[in-house]
Amino acid sequence: MPRELEQLSQNDPRWKDLHLGLSDSVTLGQAGCLVTSFSVLAYYYNQQITPDQMNQMLINANLFANQDLISSDDDLGKLFPDIKYLQTNHYENAPADLSLLKDLVSDLTKCVIVEIDLGNGQVHFTPVLASDGSSVTIMNVWNGQDESLNTVYGDPETKILKYIVYQGTVAQDPAPDTVMEIEQKDYIKLMQKSEELDKIGQKLNFTQQDIDTLGFSDKVIQKFEDLQNAQISTPTPPVAEPASDANSLPQQPLTPSQTTLLQKLLGLIGFKLGA
Repeated sequence: MPRELEQLSQNDPRWKDLHLGLSDSVTLGQAGCLVTSFSVLAYYYNQQITPDQMNQMLINANLFANQDLISSDDDLGKLFPDIKYLQTNHYENAPADLSLLKDLVSDLTKCVIVEIDLGNGQVHFTPVLASDGSSVTIMNVWNGQDESLNTVYGDPETKILKYIVYQGTVAQDPAPDTVMEIEQKDYIKLMQKSEELDKIGQKLNFTQQDIDTLGFSDKVIQKFEDLQNAQISTPTPPVAEPASDANSLPQQPLTPSQTTLLQKLLGLIGFKLGA
């Protein structure tokens, strides 16, 4: 199962202009990459916390240093004890170990945030989606898109300054229904549709004997087709007609109330026509 990360962006209009931490000038859009990365990890570990909410939680927990810098790599674990901080691997003075990164992200319970050197003293934090030991795919919190780190930022061995590693419980896909459960659900659904069909038959003035007949649904469909044809046909002047049974077609175009009823009935019978 491939790893999937929530595509959150620090530049989302909903929060990009909010102040980062305690700063009165720096915004989440400008420098909220680590806050947004923490939000992505929180989502991955079943905590739906948006970047603006994460920013406020960090403020409330007094986890900002120098107003707009997250004080420590392990701060996400301080907010959520079930999201465990494991380690930080530093590569400021050595090539990043891409084999280690591959091993780390191959474990779906672990998440890695990389710090990327942008040059001129600027850095960027973002979560890793995958690595094959030479190339690295990131969910870039700058724009909320899955991207190749190699293509966007350059050689990962030289551009990555550190790994921040977390581990937690990942949401499991629900177990598939057993054959018996599937059959039971299908039976219940079939019974519900049968009851709906009986009600439609009554609305269309079919007798109970007709309703109980095998193939009754085909009769109903034919009736709908006839009613639709009557609705769109050119009206003819009324003429004296012999008495007809309850299932005969109307000789005049349908009234608005009849049209409304037909639309409702078509919605109910949709399972037979196309569902």
